[in-house]
Amino acid sequence: MNKKTGLNALLIVLSLLMVGGMALQFLPGDSAKTITNAVRGEKGTPAIRVNGKTITAEELQKIQDNNPSPFAGQSKALQDDFRTFMISQVVRQKLMAQAASNINVTREDVNAEVTKVREDNKLTDDAAWTDALQRVGLSDSEYREQVKEGLAIERKNKEIEAAVPAATEEEMKTYYDLNPTLFQTEQRLKGRQIVVADEDKARELLTQARSGADFADLAKKNSTEGAETGGALGALGEGGALQAVEPVVLPEEVAAAVQALAAPGLTDVVASGGRFYIVKVEELLAPETKPYDTVKEEVKSALETSKKRGAVEAFLDEQVAAAKIEVVDPAWKYEDPTVAEVGGRAIPYSEVVGRVMQNQQLMMMMQSMQGDQLSEMINGMLKPSVVEQVIQEYAAPSIVKAENIPVVGTRQDLVSGLIAYGGRNVKVTDEELRAAYQERQQQFQTPASATVSEATFPSREQALAFRQDWRGGDFTQAATAAGGIVSERGTVQGDTDVLEPSVLQAIFEGELRAVGSTSLTNIVQASDGWKVVSVSDLQQSRVLPLDEVRAGLESSLFNEKQAAEGEKFLSSKVAALKPVNKLDEVLAAQKARVGVDAPADASGAQTTSGAATSGAQTTSGAASSGAATSEAATTSEAQAAPAAASAAASEGSAATTTPAQ
Repeated sequence: MNKKTGLNALLIVLSLLMVGGMALQFLPGDSAKTITNAVRGEKGTPAIRVNGKTITAEELQKIQDNNPSPFAGQSKALQDDFRTFMISQVVRQKLMAQAASNINVTREDVNAEVTKVREDNKLTDDAAWTDALQRVGLSDSEYREQVKEGLAIERKNKEIEAAVPAATEEEMKTYYDLNPTLFQTEQRLKGRQIVVADEDKARELLTQARSGADFADLAKKNSTEGAETGGALGALGEGGALQAVEPVVLPEEVAAAVQALAAPGLTDVVASGGRFYIVKVEELLAPETKPYDTVKEEVKSALETSKKRGAVEAFLDEQVAAAKIEVVDPAWKYEDPTVAEVGGRAIPYSEVVGRVMQNQQLMMMMQSMQGDQLSEMINGMLKPSVVEQVIQEYAAPSIVKAENIPVVGTRQDLVSGLIAYGGRNVKVTDEELRAAYQERQQQFQTPASATVSEATFPSREQALAFRQDWRGGDFTQAATAAGGIVSERGTVQGDTDVLEPSVLQAIFEGELRAVGSTSLTNIVQASDGWKVVSVSDLQQSRVLPLDEVRAGLESSLFNEKQAAEGEKFLSSKVAALKPVNKLDEVLAAQKARVGVDAPADASGAQTTSGAATSGAQTTSGAASSGAATSEAATTSEAQAAPAAASAAASEGSAATTTPAQ
């Protein structure tokens, strides 16, 4: 189980989230807290039975009371969505607990875990521990029961993973071939450096280098590092040839400056560790895919992790499909119809609603949209897109099996693998490369830059006199003596907002007067006075030639073409399965059932169609995950373990979703 300092005391939830792919962390406010606390097997009025095990009305009421809907005051349809999502998740949690009921967890195991939680959260004092538990409505015995259940689920997860067969050579080679970018070298370079202890000297050397002086010669005469090899990065090869190295050979700040270069050239002066660096990159080498034999163990590890996640997901799918769900209290009836069918599998509506709940942009948009606007946007744009995505995921196992494609993992992993497989043979022609270069030239334009200091004078006459009289030396000292106020701006680009437009125009477009190693602009009238600007290391804007950007552009085009071809391949295979999309029917039925004209009251309460019905409703497989399988769940740090429950959803708690292959 994934833990950190400040671990949420409700250990069971973390386990459930890790194993079952629950989406509770995406609920706003205290939403995770009460759902977590409620599924405890307390005595009360039966509301829903999951394979004969009861969820009480009291539990569900507590969840509803303490989990205000994010759609309160928006619309009844969105309120109904939230209710469906919430209850289906509680049901799913009950299934997870039942799946782990055969796992033995001893009292000693529980005591050790509780002791660790108390120590991690500085709650070794019994009174402090009791107070912390009471703040989330738990007794010590209830908490220990949750810990026991959580440990059981964690161990069940490991049991499932342990039964997964090792990755085969075919699976490994396919994974490697379809994911070359995962196994690439870092960008490499051939170049030289000058390292000195004085910044002024470094800037003087940079000016000389930019003026055409031999960089290797400058390094031999001035560098405190590598002078004997002309500042070469790495060992010299045969005949003194520069060898390719990775930027990691340089200090972090210097490596960042090198990697920021769009093409071979000089960095600015970079300070690091009390010394000053200038790097001349003579050649940039694009990343290359490492040979299969050198990354075989890395491939195996990544692939087997993916296979284990897929096994857990498949196991839980089986539990859901076989589940018997009985709604015995009509007041807690909820609607979770089939929203789509593909490959012989039914997709529950709660799956789509769960994805909507995970959409963080949606939560941001709620601040500026009215209820009817938000509902139209969600139902008309977001849900249709989500349904198509989920259809692909549920179709993926059938496609993999039918096509005998050796990709493995979760449904999301399979989709990624199928897209990569479908685009595996794409090529980028020279004609396509040149056309893309012409279309995207703006991307390859390097901005103008210069190192500047501006002196501001109260009158034009003072500025003019200074500009005419200065013959070099310390610009700041001389301008200050002449009555100016000097601002050293450092290196600026032509589009900066640090300087006024008139000043930028004088620097990059105006006539400059050379004074030694620097230049002066004409006098510029600005909002705060009259300015004379010292300019050095001036670099005009230019468009990088194709040869300098070829490798990166070719890689981008390949990725774009591969994704397009892969999507086309996947879409054709999904279409062959004749998926049935019932979203329109589901939304129409929901509208008829709850209405959309009048918003729900501010408390978020929602009246369902089953409230006045007698008898029990029996369904099979009604509880379905509203989120993708999670690899782990993380919680926010808190002062107390139980108290962290209230922050789990709102203070940075998030499920780490399964990454695509």
